[in-house]
Formats: sequence, C-alpha cells, structure tokens
Amino acid sequence: MNAPEFPLVWSIALAVVGLIALLVALRHLPWRILVTSPTAQHLVGAATLVLIAFWLVRAGITPGLSAHFLGVTALTLLVGWPLAVVVTLVASVTVGVMELTPWPLVPLEFVAGGVLPIAVSHGIRIGLERTLPPNLFVYLLGCGFAGGVVAGLFSRGANAGVLLLSGAWEASRVGDELGVIMALLTLPEGVINGMIVSVLAVYRPAWVKEFDDRRYIG
Repeated sequence: MNAPEFPLVWSIALAVVGLIALLVALRHLPWRILVTSPTAQHLVGAATLVLIAFWLVRAGITPGLSAHFLGVTALTLLVGWPLAVVVTLVASVTVGVMELTPWPLVPLEFVAGGVLPIAVSHGIRIGLERTLPPNLFVYLLGCGFAGGVVAGLFSRGANAGVLLLSGAWEASRVGDELGVIMALLTLPEGVINGMIVSVLAVYRPAWVKEFDDRRYIG
C-alpha cells in the first residue's frame, strides 16, 4: 500500500516534540559513565541492537500502524530514560532508512513509539516505588509486565489518534487495524518486557539502571 499523505505540519510538530525530548535527555545523560565504563558502552550497544531488531520485525497493511513489539519498557528500566530516548531515536531513524516507515511518519514513530512509552514506563516505576512496599515481585510484575502493557496501550493509542486527527487514514481503517494490533500484542508486550526485566534484575541487577537491588533484594 502506498504511504499516506501525512500532513507536513504534523510531521514538523512531532519533530519539534521529539527534538525537545532529545535535548532534555541529552542534558541528563550519564556522560561520565558512558565515557569511562566499557560495560555501560557494551550494554547500551547491545540494547540498541535488540531494540532495532524488535522494530524491524513488523507486519501490517497501513503505514504508521505496523504491528511490532516495542520493548521500550525493558529498555527504559535497563539503561534509564535519557539513554532510552536516544536509543529509540536511533531505532526510528533505522526503520526510516530501511523504508519500513515512510519518512514523514518517522517523527510519529519516535514520539509515539519511543518518547511516550518511555515517559509512561518511567512514571509507573516512580509511582510504584512511592506507593507500594519494596517487594521484588511488585517491581517485576508492576514495572516490567504491567508497565509494558500500559506503555504499549498508550503508544499505540496515541499513534492511532494522531493518524485520525491528521486525516491521514479513515477512521474505519485505523480502528479495524488497531483492534487487531491491540489483541495480538498487548499481553505479549507485557510478557516480553516482564521476562527481560525479571531475568536481568535477578541475575544481573547491576545491569538494570532503574533497579535498586538494596531496596528489593537487600
């Protein structure tokens, strides 16, 4: 199917939002650790490759509504939200270069598929830490599994909402395809993110930046 005529004004507006998010993320990046720690460099490199693989494996009919796993919740907990923003930008540009997403929709891919679910995942972690006891299963199930589910819902809902409001596609087409995507990916999204977070938090807690092992496992 041909790429939709996504309005230029929407692409520019989303690009501005993405640029602001990127500038804020760059300001909070742990530059000293990235420069001095080979472990951190390897971890970020591996996380970037895995996320790109997630985003390259996709299926769908309507450009902008492709079905693929986000993996953003696990990424956010693993490397922290500032680095997660940078990594999702790299993944968004990659899918544009590979022509899996039309270039006018790359800003939407970055904002709805990266910035928004990163913010949701980070917010859920902060909220759970402030309201619930320091139990390991609260972190694994709440931040990992539930965080992945909620972040995915917000991401795909926002993606569809922008396509509808911009007039890029008809409401019936977006609604039909969004329903299929939600049914297929919502629970698996939570399972995949939860499994990644669980394995790393238990066996390699030092690799999970947004995991306080002293709080959860002593």
